[in-house]
Amino acid sequence: MKFENHIGETGGMAESEFLGVLDNSVFREFLVAELERVESEINSLENKKERDEVRDQIANAVHSRHSFYLPRKESLVVTREMQSDNPKEPNLLFPKLLLASIKEKINQQTEDQVEVLFYTACTNFHDKRGEEVKNSADVFHGIDAFIDFKYGKKERTITLDLSIDPKKMNRRTKANVVMVANSAEFDLDPNDEGFQNFVEDQADKVFQLFFRDYQLDESYKAA
Repeated sequence: MKFENHIGETGGMAESEFLGVLDNSVFREFLVAELERVESEINSLENKKERDEVRDQIANAVHSRHSFYLPRKESLVVTREMQSDNPKEPNLLFPKLLLASIKEKINQQTEDQVEVLFYTACTNFHDKRGEEVKNSADVFHGIDAFIDFKYGKKERTITLDLSIDPKKMNRRTKANVVMVANSAEFDLDPNDEGFQNFVEDQADKVFQLFFRDYQLDESYKAA
C-alpha cells in the first residue's frame, strides 16, 4: 500500500505509522496529574466567581485544542518520559532507519562518541467521550518528534514535523525540520527505493543541523 493512499487529511495516521505514539498508560497518568494540578490552583482562588470563570476558560481552552498547554522545554521533558519505544534503538521502521543513517553520517565525520535518541510526540489517546487528546509538544509547539544528540557535556535537540503539505517547506515553522511525505509515493518498506530516499533526505537534513552546531562547539574548545 502506497503512503499517499493511507494517510489521513491531517496526517494523523501517517504520524503514528511513521513516528509511533506515546505510551497511553503513562500519558493518562500525566493527564490526571495535570487535571489535579489545575483544579488545585483554581481552588486556591478565594473568589467563587473568579474560580468559576477560570475553570470555564481552562475547560474551553482544553476542549478547543484537545491538550493541556506546557511551555516548549517542559513539554519535551514530559514527552521523553512517555515513550512506548526505545529512544536509543527504536523498533519502528522509520525511526530505526533514520537513526542508523544519522549515526553513519556522524561516524564518517568524527571519532567522538555521540549518543542519538529518537522521541515521538504523537498520541493515539481518546477520552471517555471519544475525543482525541493530544500532546502539548504537538499541538502548541508543532513538534511531531525530536532527536536528542549528546556528546561530552553538550546536548542538542532537533525537532521534526511530519506533513503532507509541500507548501509547508516554504513556510516558517516551529520545528527545525519539516518532513514532507506526499511529494512521492512509496511503501513503508526498507527495500522500497522511494522510502529509502525519503529516509536519507531527512537524515541528511537532521545531520547537517547537528553537525553545524557540533563544529561550532569544537571550534570553541580549540580556541
